[in-house]
Amino acid sequence: MQGAQLFGDAFAVLGARQLAGRGLGLADVRSTVVVLREGLWRRRYGADRAILGTSIRMNGEPYTVVGIMPASFQFPRPDVELWTGYRTILNDPAWGEARGRRFQRVIARLKPGVTIAAAAADVNAVANRLAARYPDENAGGGATAVSLRDQLVGNSERVLLVLFGAVACVLMIGCANVAHLLLARTAARERELAVRAALGAGRGRLVRQLLTESLVLAAGGGTIGVGLAYAALWTLRTFSPDVLPLGNAVRVDGWALAFCAGAVGMTAIVVGLVPALRTTRRGLAESVRDGGRAASVGRTQRATQGFLVAAEVGLSLVLLVGAGLLLRSFDRLRRVDTGVDANGVVTMLIVAPPARYPTPEKTNAFFDRITEGVSTLPAVQAVGLCDCLPPTDVRTTTSLFVEGESRVSGELPLVNTIRVGGSYFSALRIPVLTGRAFTSADRFGAPAVGVVNRTLAVKLLHADGAGAAALGRRVSYDGSNWVTIVGVVDDVHYEGLATPVMPAVYTPLAQWPEPGYNLIVRTAGEPMAVVPATRRVIAGVDPEVAPSFITSLESAIANSLAGDRFNSAVLGSFAGIAFLLAAVGIYGVVAYGVTQRQREMGIRIALGAQGADVVRMVVARSLRPVLVGVVLGFLVATASVRVLQHMLFNTSIHETDVYVLVTVGLIGVAALAAWLPGRQAAEADPMTVLRAE
Repeated sequence: MQGAQLFGDAFAVLGARQLAGRGLGLADVRSTVVVLREGLWRRRYGADRAILGTSIRMNGEPYTVVGIMPASFQFPRPDVELWTGYRTILNDPAWGEARGRRFQRVIARLKPGVTIAAAAADVNAVANRLAARYPDENAGGGATAVSLRDQLVGNSERVLLVLFGAVACVLMIGCANVAHLLLARTAARERELAVRAALGAGRGRLVRQLLTESLVLAAGGGTIGVGLAYAALWTLRTFSPDVLPLGNAVRVDGWALAFCAGAVGMTAIVVGLVPALRTTRRGLAESVRDGGRAASVGRTQRATQGFLVAAEVGLSLVLLVGAGLLLRSFDRLRRVDTGVDANGVVTMLIVAPPARYPTPEKTNAFFDRITEGVSTLPAVQAVGLCDCLPPTDVRTTTSLFVEGESRVSGELPLVNTIRVGGSYFSALRIPVLTGRAFTSADRFGAPAVGVVNRTLAVKLLHADGAGAAALGRRVSYDGSNWVTIVGVVDDVHYEGLATPVMPAVYTPLAQWPEPGYNLIVRTAGEPMAVVPATRRVIAGVDPEVAPSFITSLESAIANSLAGDRFNSAVLGSFAGIAFLLAAVGIYGVVAYGVTQRQREMGIRIALGAQGADVVRMVVARSLRPVLVGVVLGFLVATASVRVLQHMLFNTSIHETDVYVLVTVGLIGVAALAAWLPGRQAAEADPMTVLRAE
């Protein structure tokens, strides 16, 4: 399970309320106490409050449970299930022996009236004083202050606003469709409304009646929508729990229901007011006179219908262009070479309890026994260890000194540091471009060696593509403990597939041992099938150690794309719904217009017009508002898709073929939607139509 270490009164600063017990305070910094999250408490301990004050074992050491946090408390990440003090970090000698750069997140509650900018100025003043006092280690350093909300939510707010805009577009297209239907329905009821007016009903009374009918229709749709919202929220939590930050805290509450009620009311007014005003505007005598036959479609009604069709097409084009760009971006991101072969690889986290493995020699022996035991399993091809996993698990970034070059801290490049062991490069099939990988001779106490990636060799050590010139060079994290480069490997994404590969230094974990590492097992078959045997090997080494975070590397890579997949799927779904609604709306408008003009069609055919001529006339007239909508939608899309730029990977918002494909598709579907009722009109018997009139 995932845990986090907190320093000081973090719970109090966050204003967090415990479900039971207490949080962590400054006095708990070095204590062996732990706070559990509600999910872990219910799953592992059956929601028993008696667990408070009792001892549980973690990493081979006893910890006292002092509090339970609610499931809605997701800090600093949604997957964290327990919290302890900084005990293990403060007990690490490496944190006290050197003043090298340390990257830590500090949380603070601002005083009333203090802005983020003022806080940033204060922390940078502290950084400047440290740089003046320790120029070799702290020069060029600094600190950045951001609100905790921005830190937790990140770009999700902008993504949600984009999706909200998509929902609004679909709603407006739906409103246009319902307005079409109400126009047709109220046109058919003109004689009824005229009679009501003749009997004394005022125009306001008739408008209220029609608006009430549209409100009932909208209320029914809103009720169904609320039910779908509950179902969608359950689906999101079940199948994509970590797609949205603080996703467990999202719920359909009173504010959401109030917003829904307001949207229903506004929708009822939007879709009902125009048909109601138009219908009640006609004179009594005119309505009664036209009531005995099918009224022809007037210029005002045609203009209204044309406007609605153009609006539907324009909004659909905007959504389809946005969805097309996101889908193309996701496809390109999915095709990025991670730098590893994930097929057949299973990973799991193993922690050597510091209480039983207090020295580097004992820690190394523990992991050696595990890797040797797992490597003897029949289906296993290679076994490795590392402290971070591709493609989104880089843990440590630090400054790098290069021997013979500038040693001013502020000018030093930042690099990723990755500790590996066993046959790590073989297990992930990372090509060694030049030199060698680590061997059993690279032990604790032996000369420090390292392997760098191609990016570091080329950019920082000025080597060629293969990196041969990097061999033998020395680098350091603190300017004193030098590491000799013995190999260069190909680039691997550790910071995310959408992020350019950073310079990276691999060091043998045997020379820099830590308690916890990811075990990487390459198998010849289904990777998860080797898990039971691997568990038995680990239990044979230490019965109190159990692996966690067990997953295939393919699943880990797929999960790293979950956010982009979610954005593409949701916006694509909205675009698809809008596309279908627009097609249905165009078909409905054309079919209604053809029905209203049956007498005209019959006369044309009786006078010698061919069926193909009638079809062409219907399609041509129907495509006029469609083309207007395409032009307007194109203009709106070129401006509005700029908000998607931060969500796109290696994709421009001006990719012409996406616009062309969407435009041709919309016009084609609109032409088909108009052709169907046009063909029916052309095939009708003119004598039958005229006789009916």
